[in-house]
Amino acid sequence: MPTTLRSSLSAHLKYFSLIFLTFQSTILTLLMKYSRDKHQPYNPSVIVCMVELLKLAISFSLECFINQQGSTRRTYLVIKYDIQKHQKEFWKLAIPAALYAIQNNLCYLALKHLSAVSFQVIYQMKILTTALFSVLILGRRIEYGHWVSLWILMIGVVAVQLSGKNQMDSSGSSSWFGFLVLLFNSISSGFAGVYFELLSKAPKTGCVRTRVRPKSLWMQSFQLGILGFAFSALVALFTPSEQNVNLLSSLKGWTILTVALQSVGGLLVAVVIRYADNIQKAFATSLSIVLCSFISIVFLGHQLPLELLLGSALVVVAVVLYARAEKSTSVTRSKGLPRRIQSAEKL
Repeated sequence: MPTTLRSSLSAHLKYFSLIFLTFQSTILTLLMKYSRDKHQPYNPSVIVCMVELLKLAISFSLECFINQQGSTRRTYLVIKYDIQKHQKEFWKLAIPAALYAIQNNLCYLALKHLSAVSFQVIYQMKILTTALFSVLILGRRIEYGHWVSLWILMIGVVAVQLSGKNQMDSSGSSSWFGFLVLLFNSISSGFAGVYFELLSKAPKTGCVRTRVRPKSLWMQSFQLGILGFAFSALVALFTPSEQNVNLLSSLKGWTILTVALQSVGGLLVAVVIRYADNIQKAFATSLSIVLCSFISIVFLGHQLPLELLLGSALVVVAVVLYARAEKSTSVTRSKGLPRRIQSAEKL
């Protein structure tokens, strides 16, 4: 493929993925919240399994048609050979896969106790935990601009949580339970993301002498999906379902759209990370929070407290400031990978 055509396709893919990610994130959060509250009840663990299964099918198809000349047999043999040849690297993916499976299930639990807007805003705590784990695991430094944005983020999250202090869900539990669930999710998300970055970048560095060749985006997504589906199935197996809720009732109406959006969104994040920079992804996240608030007020008739609106605005500012600070230090960081990535092959 000519270089100019490839760069043009990359540019179009970048902007399409950012626009789609914005609307996908907004609609998915609202669907996860209200499809279960207002419509047919379903088992969230079954939905998570279906999401991972669909991601497997999409990843395999994209690997087949983009990198393996449309041959399903060739794709299967290449993936099988890669897993057998690099078993150690494959099983390292079990840690982020297990954490992602747990996180996806806990998101539904948190949404039972939080509004869709509060959920989106509070979940941005993963920016803070990702920064902290980047220091602990990758040996990075947090610059002044990062600290400012992280403090603004925490103030915004506290404001949002205080706005829901008197809100009670149908079971009589306060929103603090949902907050604690998202706190755990944010910690595990930060660790999983940094650990996955460690695994992804170490084989590509010149300072790391390793025989592991870089995988394509879709092959890596497929291999991660294999382990993700296995862990999600285990969670579904040991999670008690609600009364009169079975597999068939979990795959009706709006839940099918939820599965499709969540599956595409998981792969879309990988595309955004590959083709877009951090500040563009941050703008997509910020716009998603604004859209979620707008839909909740205009179309769903919600009265959002002043603290929630103020906290949402602070989180949007924090996300953008953090991304700008990240971009300003990317040139310096590109001159040399963090010191602990250099020893990644010892893992």
